[in-house]
Amino acid sequence: MENESFDPDKEKIELPSADSSDMELAFFLMRHIDNPCETELYSGQRVNIRKFYIDLAEESLSKLTNPDAKLLLESKVGEYKSET
Repeated sequence: MENESFDPDKEKIELPSADSSDMELAFFLMRHIDNPCETELYSGQRVNIRKFYIDLAEESLSKLTNPDAKLLLESKVGEYKSET
């Protein structure tokens, strides 16, 4: 399983559009962190992709300008960060 990785392009994940508000992006990511999708690895094993959404949330934090959206997303990442 070490060599198997998740490819978001292959899975066709639809992220919020570029004109989405900070709050829309934060809620989208928080929902997917709480309830991550699953993908099938080459071996046939199914795994959830929570880490992908946590990484995406961490990348997005520096771009958010709404302090409330940023605080909500930071809090959600903190809930699960120790699990990844």
